[in-house]
Amino acid sequence: MKKKAIISLVLVAMLAFGIGAGSFAWFTSQATSADNVFEAGTLKIGVPNEGENTAFITASNWAPNDSITQDLVVKNIGSLAYKYKVSASKTAGDDLFYNVLDVVITKGGTEIYNGKLSGLTDKVVSTDVASGVDETLTFKVAFPSTAGNAYQGLGATIKFVFDATQTTNPGWAE
Repeated sequence: MKKKAIISLVLVAMLAFGIGAGSFAWFTSQATSADNVFEAGTLKIGVPNEGENTAFITASNWAPNDSITQDLVVKNIGSLAYKYKVSASKTAGDDLFYNVLDVVITKGGTEIYNGKLSGLTDKVVSTDVASGVDETLTFKVAFPSTAGNAYQGLGATIKFVFDATQTTNPGWAE
């Protein structure tokens, strides 16, 4: 009986070894995808260059009913599409004069804004400007004919600010 028990143990051991050794016989393979690159794009608006630009419109020695019309090229100089807004603010001069001036902004013959220069705040101009695309805006600023003697000798320095964000930014109201 000892002999049968030993043979049984040897058979069980061989079976266990066979199962274990058999698990090392499976074929395997591996592939690698190396050097995957992730890069952020750039969002850059220019009028016509990025950052601070020189004045594009200047008028002096104005009288009531005078106006000036000037084009400004807005450029997408980044790699991402954007939407943008324009605002005006007085940086120097007289509030009285700043508050009386009228402005009409058009793009490709379509009126974008028509109102007081002082009321030009966060006006959406475009909602999808592709990389490398330029847009020409036409600004017509007018000194109303209703302006009286109180405006003689007054003036104002105006800054136009163009803010851009990704076209997919849901945080901007259209």
